[in-house]
Amino acid sequence: MKHLLASLLLIVFTATLSAQNYKIDTTVNETWTNNAWQLTSRTINTYNSACQLVSTLSQARVGANWVNQSLNSYTYTSGDNISQTTLQSWNTVSNTWENTFRITNTYNASLKVTVTLSETWNGSAWGNTSRETNIYDANGYLTSSTSEMYQGGLWINQSREIYTNNADGTVNQQVEQEWDIATSAWINETRNAFVYNANKLVQQSVTETWTGTAWENETRKTFTYDAQGRQLTSLSESWEENAWINESLITSTYNGSGQLTTILFQNWNTGTSSWSNFLQSTYSYNANGSLFQTVTQVVPQGSTTLTNAQRSTFHYTTDCILPLTLLNFSAELSGKDVLVKWTTTEEINTSYFTIESSSDANNFKKIGTVKATNDFAQTNYQFTDANPAGLASGKIFYRIRMVDIDGKFSYSKIAYVGMPIDENGFAIFPTAVKDNLFLRYKSTSTAKAGIRILDISGRQVYNQQMNLQQSANQYNINVTALPKGVYFIQLVMKEGTKTARFIKN
Repeated sequence: MKHLLASLLLIVFTATLSAQNYKIDTTVNETWTNNAWQLTSRTINTYNSACQLVSTLSQARVGANWVNQSLNSYTYTSGDNISQTTLQSWNTVSNTWENTFRITNTYNASLKVTVTLSETWNGSAWGNTSRETNIYDANGYLTSSTSEMYQGGLWINQSREIYTNNADGTVNQQVEQEWDIATSAWINETRNAFVYNANKLVQQSVTETWTGTAWENETRKTFTYDAQGRQLTSLSESWEENAWINESLITSTYNGSGQLTTILFQNWNTGTSSWSNFLQSTYSYNANGSLFQTVTQVVPQGSTTLTNAQRSTFHYTTDCILPLTLLNFSAELSGKDVLVKWTTTEEINTSYFTIESSSDANNFKKIGTVKATNDFAQTNYQFTDANPAGLASGKIFYRIRMVDIDGKFSYSKIAYVGMPIDENGFAIFPTAVKDNLFLRYKSTSTAKAGIRILDISGRQVYNQQMNLQQSANQYNINVTALPKGVYFIQLVMKEGTKTARFIKN
């Protein structure tokens, strides 16, 4: 029960904070004991000058004192992507922090995580523990994620997830597999299929288990939303005796400002054929719209009444009050221009947006400014970067700086636009390459194709199959292992072959 409650609280807490546009300084947690709230723990966040989270200190309440427990420290790439997270634990004997665990992320040119490496501290050095490797298709959609454990100096397969995607980038199906050491093969475990509504929100997901010969239904979740895309209900069902049986229901309610006010968890009572309350979280807000407090109540065993269980109160730093909530941000080719688009909500004292571009994702320059509407409701913005010079040589990166009336600001995530396609619908970048070569092709239909690389003598040194989408397809090829020299890359299709020349430095 305690583990389940903790998991549910984490889901609620994460879902709530994801929509916040204020930086939390301190979170104080309490439990309901002897008909009164008692302090139990707190977390303290620190931020850098760019308002990026630098550390999270966790402390427990012991008597009348706060006692250190753990410390998470974060470092970043040139954007807002976390490059490394380090966990330390407090040594009560020496009163010092000791390394425990760390996670390092590696990104590709599109700023997507390719490898997540986990390490543990052995007292004097970091040692490999596990890693997760992600593979993306030409459109940048995740196709597989493989988990490995480090044992005896070798990486050993553990599990993997395989994704198939719809043309719009939403996941159509996810298959989870486990590695069978005895047969050195992947064995199916579960499969998840997704159906979306017109707004690309998950309408239903079905989970199946593998019997060894076929897939069988296990669970199903059905979601409903309001006109603004906020989730209203989440119904979970289990497959029993060839029928879907109610299992649990999560219902969310909102106030007139669109802020979440309650999340109610209910279980299906088969005896009464009705829903029974299990857990409820309520939310209250400060006058400026920031989350003030969450209170979680549970129904004790043998009771039907919700009773106080846990409470969290949030305090905010005055140095990093963000002027809005950024719902999405993107950049895409539009002819010879790039269209930069973003959507905001809950704009409070927002002044303007500065649009910045870069050819390397490190050095950004200002290319334009858009005045904010300062509207609490959802607002769509766009900016056209007319015929950007950076596209002539290949990739280009964008970000926006969101500035409030006091001059405080924060940055968006970085959006990436690949090299333009020539009049024949085919292009590569760069033509003189050291590691990653990008191929881009605009197909008029879905089709199978092959990519091959030939050396100067005509010998094939690379061959890979791909599925073309009826759109702009992009493919990333790591040519680090190729010897220096001149090469030809070919896109082989049913209707013909496209060829380009490049130099490996």
